[in-house]
Amino acid sequence: MKLQAFKQMDLKQYRYEQPLKLLALIYLLLVLVGICFDPQVALADFGGNRHSLPVTQPHLTEVADDNIPAFYPLPALSDAHTLLARVPHVNHARYLSLPNFREDMAMREALLATPAQWQQASASGLSCYHASNALHVYYQAGEDPSQVCSMPGQSKITGDSTLLTARILLGLWNNRHTDPQLSAHGLVAIKVEEILAWRGIQKHQRIAYPGASKRFSDGYQSKQKQQIHAELLHLSRYTLRGQQYIRQQGQVHVNALNTPYMHVQQVAQGHKITGYLVGPGNWIASYQSGNSMFLSSVERQIFQLHPRNDYLALRLAFYLVEHWRQLARSGDYQHPLQMAQLLSASMISVDKANLTSRFVPRIEAALHKLYAQNILGQPAICLSQLDTNKAHWGNEWLASYWRLLPPDDIMHAYTSRKALPAYL
Repeated sequence: MKLQAFKQMDLKQYRYEQPLKLLALIYLLLVLVGICFDPQVALADFGGNRHSLPVTQPHLTEVADDNIPAFYPLPALSDAHTLLARVPHVNHARYLSLPNFREDMAMREALLATPAQWQQASASGLSCYHASNALHVYYQAGEDPSQVCSMPGQSKITGDSTLLTARILLGLWNNRHTDPQLSAHGLVAIKVEEILAWRGIQKHQRIAYPGASKRFSDGYQSKQKQQIHAELLHLSRYTLRGQQYIRQQGQVHVNALNTPYMHVQQVAQGHKITGYLVGPGNWIASYQSGNSMFLSSVERQIFQLHPRNDYLALRLAFYLVEHWRQLARSGDYQHPLQMAQLLSASMISVDKANLTSRFVPRIEAALHKLYAQNILGQPAICLSQLDTNKAHWGNEWLASYWRLLPPDDIMHAYTSRKALPAYL
């Protein structure tokens, strides 16, 4: 009897052990397959280490289907959704380092130019802007005139707002393009919510219930995200043409330039946009191959200037970022700027009809705002003697020279580098 009972127990144990062994084998095979496709995630799951897994942002309000702009697709990347899932949830960085080349300067001017400063190219029929550094910026209008008008500056999309978005995009690209967890094929994963956060846009809030003091956030408003979608579409339609000068080992190499300013690939699940893969056009490749990446440090406060209410301060700030980076080669930050030159380079038209009554106070208020927000290191100082009691002192004000210094930490960041790459 005992022998028969032991045999029955062995038989039952055998029946349970075989399925368990089979399940264990299947689990091991799944882990091995996972390692082939994503070693970090698979090994973290196998070892029980959950802290290194990518953090996915919480659910945000879905974009309306009929407002999604149609992008010209770039080659599809199978890991686009994986890259977006790895984007950091929160970024409190004070500065953003971004490229500062002739191509960026030309795009800044083109985005801020008036319609009268654009011309129609006779050969191609495209709208063309001739930048002050001899580069040509072309714009290819889309098929849907409701999205973007045929001439830049005539659309519902403001150039100041698009400039903010463009600078943030290239700053995030610069920080991520060497990170294989966030980049692929020269493009980096970027979420619309990141751009809105860098621009200081507040999320929409609701009260918990009628009469309650507590409020909760339900994400950014759809119209805010739609604005960014439209600006990304806008940026993808600019092309740079001209000559590119690269200095390597004491020699200047000239390259013909004909490339989009920015590549933008939309990533969506169904009709919902989840993010973008973004990168500069091929114009950046020559600088990368020559190890001549010329970067500027931009304070977060600049990105949070309002594109309409603070447009004068915004335009002054972005020009000064370029100007200070150039002065970093010599370290002569005390070099004064003539006011007329500052305004012209900042793409600010002089209101001669109201020069002393309205225009001068607004410009000086914008400079004071830059200092109040620590974008200027010291208050703007006029080095010229002005007699405001004269009848027409406005012309003297335009001819006056001003000292505009960057913050101390910006100067230290530039001077502490052992060598600054040459920039023509």
